[in-house]
Amino acid sequence: MSRAISFYELQNVYFALGKQTPWAENEHDPNFSAPLPSVEAKDLEELIGMKRVDVKSLVVPDDSGTIVYRDQTWRKISPEEAIELGAHWVYIEAQIYYEDLPAVEYRQIGVFSRTVPNDNVSIEKKILLPEDIKSVGILEVLDQRKVVTRNEDSRDTFSMIIEF
Repeated sequence: MSRAISFYELQNVYFALGKQTPWAENEHDPNFSAPLPSVEAKDLEELIGMKRVDVKSLVVPDDSGTIVYRDQTWRKISPEEAIELGAHWVYIEAQIYYEDLPAVEYRQIGVFSRTVPNDNVSIEKKILLPEDIKSVGILEVLDQRKVVTRNEDSRDTFSMIIEF
């Protein structure tokens, strides 16, 4: 529970996209699966960019909740209620607009905490390109998938519930 509250209180949490090159030559075969991520991973391969999380909430499973994630409903709660209930889940969400990051293929999604921008980049900047980053920080979650193509005219919403 304390780890969830600590993560919730962090200001510099980002979703990141990476890995433009194919996993394998047969990547487009219907039976292809992306490789499992390494527990040793500390970064994404071929980082495309990062977007600061727009929404961050402590949550608990609740049939009358307003957040639906992986076929379960969740309810937002305060840190005080999280302590009372022993809650250890954090919901995060970010929207990436077409102009935010390059419209390219990606195969990795990461969640980073404690990201540090370069000295000449405002800490208020929500979009970070690789040249804007002094330290990617701590890779909290890594998801590897089949190729996804970002379109030049789309908005992508990334959301996740992390259990601590």
